[in-house]
Order: sequence, then C-alpha cells, then structure tokens
Amino acid sequence: MRIDEEADAEAENSFNHSGACARDEEREAAKRRFLHGDLGKGVVMLSEDQIAALLDELSVAEFDKYVGVVADMEQNGHHYKRKTHYKAILDMALKDRKVKK
Repeated sequence: MRIDEEADAEAENSFNHSGACARDEEREAAKRRFLHGDLGKGVVMLSEDQIAALLDELSVAEFDKYVGVVADMEQNGHHYKRKTHYKAILDMALKDRKVKK
C-alpha cells in the first residue's frame, strides 16, 4: 500500500505543477495581449505592477473582461476622472462578485 500512496502523491504533485504552469502561461499571454495593445487597445493605462496585481486578484477571463470595458468606455469618451483604470477594474470586479452571490 505504501507504493500506491507514493504513486498517488507523485501523480498529484505532477498535476498541480502542470496546472500551475498552465495558469502562469495564461497570465503571461494576457499580459502580452495587454502590453501589445490588443487587449487594452492602447487606451487603458496600467503599469506592469498593476497588471500583475490584477492578475493575482482576478481570473484571466475577468481581467480580459474588465480591461475591455474600460477600453470601450475610454474610446467612447467616458473618462474616469476620479479613478485610475486600475481602481476602476477592481471596483467593477468587486461589484460583480457581490451581485453574483
């Protein structure tokens, strides 16, 4: 039985490692899409530190969604006068999470 337990633990570690690698790759892809203007359309102002913080807090899908909302708002002339884009994205995510619960 000990061999089976070790094999299970090894398989679980391998799965966790590959899952973490996939998430890291997905986050890096989102960061590249943003930095190259494809996601933020060149109008969303976020530093690399802010991008990393947002990707720590949000899923990649949420990050993509809210950056897209901010980009669309900016392109349509609705500017965030009292908020940074970073704060606007966090506020939208918090609001959506409260509504969904």
